[in-house]
Amino acid sequence: MNFDFAMNNAEPVEILITDMLGKQIGKMSARGGFGSESFDFSSYTSGTYLVRVTNKGQSFTQKIVVTH
Repeated sequence: MNFDFAMNNAEPVEILITDMLGKQIGKMSARGGFGSESFDFSSYTSGTYLVRVTNKGQSFTQKIVVTH
């Protein structure tokens, strides 16, 4: 899965991926501005995961569903 982002600042971006029980399964950091990061879910079970993106003290969370 690719995560594309566009920030209006150059502060670092943190992407945290957890399962629905709150267990962290992935964490990535990237430069601010425009970018793209990818995460391979192929070794994880089908289910619902949460992706939280944090930048400059603000964050948003998106729910994703993985099916194989």
